[in-house]
Amino acid sequence: MRAVSIPSVSIATGHTGRSTNVNEIGMRPMQERVYQMRGEQYLLIKSPPASGKSRALMYVALDKLANQGVKQALIVVPERSIGASFGDEPLMASGFWADWIVKPRWNLCNMPGADDDRVARGKVKAVGEFLASEDKALVCTHATFRFALEELGAEAFDDRLIAIDEFHHVSTHEDNRLGSQLKELLLRDKAHVVAMTGSYFRGDAMAVLSPEDEARFQTVVYTYYEQLNGYQYLKSLDIGYWFYTGSYLEAIEEVLNPALKTIVHIPSVNSSASTTDKHEEVGAILSVLGEWMGRDEETDIAFTTFHQSIGYEEFVEGLRPVVGEDDPAGTGAGGFRLEARNGIFREVCAQAEAAMKRSSSGADYDFAGRTFYKMSLGQTGIDDDIYEAALKGDYIVLGWGGDEDWSDPRYKDYTAVLARWAELGKQVTGNSGDVIQVARFRSMEVGDIVIVPEGNTRFRAIGQVDGDYTFAPGTIGGNHRRKVKWLVKLAESLPLETIYNGNFAQAACYLLTNDKVKLPALTEMVRPTLAPGTATAAPYVLIIDEINRANISKVLGELITLLEQDKRLGMLNEITLTLPYSKARFGVPKNLYLIGTMNTADRSIAPIDTALRRRFDFVPMMPDYTVLAGKEVGGVRLDWLLKSINDRIEWLFDRDHQLGHAFFVGVETKSELDRVMRKKVVPLLAEYFYEDWAKVRSALNDKNGSFVLEEKLISPQMESDKETRMRYSLVDGAVSMDAYQAAIGDIHA
Repeated sequence: MRAVSIPSVSIATGHTGRSTNVNEIGMRPMQERVYQMRGEQYLLIKSPPASGKSRALMYVALDKLANQGVKQALIVVPERSIGASFGDEPLMASGFWADWIVKPRWNLCNMPGADDDRVARGKVKAVGEFLASEDKALVCTHATFRFALEELGAEAFDDRLIAIDEFHHVSTHEDNRLGSQLKELLLRDKAHVVAMTGSYFRGDAMAVLSPEDEARFQTVVYTYYEQLNGYQYLKSLDIGYWFYTGSYLEAIEEVLNPALKTIVHIPSVNSSASTTDKHEEVGAILSVLGEWMGRDEETDIAFTTFHQSIGYEEFVEGLRPVVGEDDPAGTGAGGFRLEARNGIFREVCAQAEAAMKRSSSGADYDFAGRTFYKMSLGQTGIDDDIYEAALKGDYIVLGWGGDEDWSDPRYKDYTAVLARWAELGKQVTGNSGDVIQVARFRSMEVGDIVIVPEGNTRFRAIGQVDGDYTFAPGTIGGNHRRKVKWLVKLAESLPLETIYNGNFAQAACYLLTNDKVKLPALTEMVRPTLAPGTATAAPYVLIIDEINRANISKVLGELITLLEQDKRLGMLNEITLTLPYSKARFGVPKNLYLIGTMNTADRSIAPIDTALRRRFDFVPMMPDYTVLAGKEVGGVRLDWLLKSINDRIEWLFDRDHQLGHAFFVGVETKSELDRVMRKKVVPLLAEYFYEDWAKVRSALNDKNGSFVLEEKLISPQMESDKETRMRYSLVDGAVSMDAYQAAIGDIHA
């Protein structure tokens, strides 16, 4: 990769805050502009992402349904995940006269089955049933609508509103089926059409609409500048451009600046720039890597690093082989199977959601003098009736012990239980669960703590023993019970490591090691559960390092919509989705904070998914010279040294390639400073400037070869040199004070 100078256009904005201001009926400026044109039969909305097009459509559709004789509204989106943007919206809460409602049956984006040619036709029946119903709104994909129009005919959509999102997917090309079908609807002239797009061009030579068809539409334009100008904090924006010849993949290598946060738009497969294989193109562009690093137990901050192989299965949930989980009786005779297991994101979400339901105040639970037990209540997914009955009945139950009543106090002793079995004529050994498990269950004391497992590495409930042993024949799961007070009943299990160092053993009931119990975490876990909305949720944080290296659509899939603040659990527009493997309903809690980090000077930086970028605030972290303020090592002021070098780097390259203060934070001696300069700073500068050692020396103001030696090479022909070539090498040994003074320069002298 060679360094190039990329021209740019700079835009200054007014940062007025108007983009997010609303009028008396809840409309933002763009939505108000669209609503003024609600009476048009054909309406084309050109507006940037995040300007509120989906909500603008809701306002228009409701008016057409109520006041313009339109029977029904069909919202057509390019892919299933976008269907969530057109779900129920409580518009009346903001002052509008009606709410936007889509019955679950008619959100076909949530309907099982893909939208390819083989499967999508199965959804056509649902479209036909909707058209025959009295219901008002349906959401489906472009593919579903295409198949429905082919089978049902254009006349089926008379007096209906067809709202097409991402309208630039349409084109006048003869092979574009959606474009041909739109032409058919326009010629029939009995349907209403609202077209929405954030970019009214396709990146190829094909027009979206023919001139005569476009003339039918009343256009509402809300420009990017209006949107940017209306942001409160954005003051300016630089837009660079670069013309190239040949393959765009080669051009990207030429101009892509790894110091900048970059979005790469893959060309349409119909364009001349495309290789027609998007997967191959993405593979040529992306560099993806990372791994789960762990969670800080004291701060509840989890940390992970994205890497090349990370995907949905690792980050959210996936199928994992499970071997030897305890069976209902505790024999440990489980076999091999595939089981849905949580990734780090779902784990952190589960912990944050549990915290939302707990009080953050009040006296801590006193665990002094209590003994901790593991207590199985059936095998997860097989004996759920045992677990559910126990939670409902406030008890724990033991499957061992047969039909014998063990109420006599002497049976707290292991030998008495063994002797009783001998009296009954049953051949048991001292290792039998009918002996060990019964004795352990009987020896529990009121006030002891039981932790109910889910497998060997997770837990799903915590209880306090609240009563003595009871012989209860006919109880689901066994004949032997103890009353408990449930302190924690989790809707979704959590990792055992959250509250305990180690995994569960196979036995159904046994003592846990008190020293391994994480009492601070357990204390937080058992705080009282409050009614929804009344608890002040403790914050949970997930830090994702190298977030720019991941293929976000691969990692998050349809869940990316759930990251939006108003879609979080506990918020006004909260959304939950069904996960593909566990079939559990899932949402992102409002108290979970996602922090992504990335190195602006990383040469293998990958493009950030546009949808992800819109859901994050970007905060630059520049060198902090105050950390080194006044620190002097061997007569060298470190803050002056770093500031001077960075000033030159910014002049020679750009601000994003400045050195961080962390290089010098741990430097305490002159020899350590010399080593940092030789082993870290100079090699990094050589990488920044692509082995242009003259620039490396310029960045260090190294005119005398104190850091980098320069030696003239002799021509192999032993002739007089016509071309001067130099050899560069790092200076070994101590660096002179004159070299550091030159690096600092006269500014701080």
